[in-house]
Amino acid sequence: MNVEFYIARGGNTGNKEACRLIARMARLREPAAQAQYLATLKQRHRLKRNFMKLLG
Repeated sequence: MNVEFYIARGGNTGNKEACRLIARMARLREPAAQAQYLATLKQRHRLKRNFMKLLG
């Protein structure tokens, strides 16, 4: 499963799982690449308020 799957699933559970997976991925990526990925996610899903709160 990937981050987009959990985001599309929605709800608190889906959002929390997406954030958990994003945090795990951060350990595998360079900081600049992770920052770019987060910026892309925030742009693409900016209307999902609860997800944005969890991303921080």
